[in-house]
Amino acid sequence: MKNLKKIKMVKLIFVCYQHGFGGENLSYRLSLDDRCNQLKIKKLLKLNRTVILDELFEKNFLKYSYDKKKINKIYKDLKKNKSKKYYIVPTHFNYTFLKKKFKNSLFITIAPPIDTCGKKKVFDHIYKNVWQYSTSDVREFVGELLNIIDFYNLQSNNKKNKLVIEILKKYKTKLTFGGIRCVLNKLLPTIDNQKYLFENYKKKYKFKKLLTEIKKNTFVVSYEKINNICIKKVISSLI
Repeated sequence: MKNLKKIKMVKLIFVCYQHGFGGENLSYRLSLDDRCNQLKIKKLLKLNRTVILDELFEKNFLKYSYDKKKINKIYKDLKKNKSKKYYIVPTHFNYTFLKKKFKNSLFITIAPPIDTCGKKKVFDHIYKNVWQYSTSDVREFVGELLNIIDFYNLQSNNKKNKLVIEILKKYKTKLTFGGIRCVLNKLLPTIDNQKYLFENYKKKYKFKKLLTEIKKNTFVVSYEKINNICIKKVISSLI
């Protein structure tokens, strides 16, 4: 983040959350408020999932490795053409990480589930709605592929494109997102192998407790109440 330039008075509302907490759905609902710029999404009704197609920072803050140059360019454009409405920015980074460069922005944090039942619900959602998800959209497929390469730290930057081309040539876009993980781990993209990798993923996944600083400086939404909160009240409390 140290290469990002500070900009004042850009209307940003960051929605900070861990993977699987329903942050994309909440971000979209927030963006429907008249005081915000509406996000573009697609609804996956069978999976009960909301997928954001694009947002201000091109979903860079949802990636394991974000593009600093692209973010700085967007900043530069924002200085020339400021919106009167707020931009909703979903992110897997927390307030503590973001505050130094976005000190004039507003923050919402989704708190982790408080019990075993809630945690199981998160894992079920990730496996069924993300790992078992597939797309025919090449751009979306490649985006996930690159993100997973960064997650596993499998290749240096100069080898990423070669690996992406090899996988696309062999599988097209027919792999599920869990299948992509299998291929990158040199396993056949079978259901058994996906379940095996997912069990390892669960062991490493940590539900992070909210620091006092985060509770004090962000609007906290509990995981259990995320579907029932009043969006207008949340926005009004922030601005």
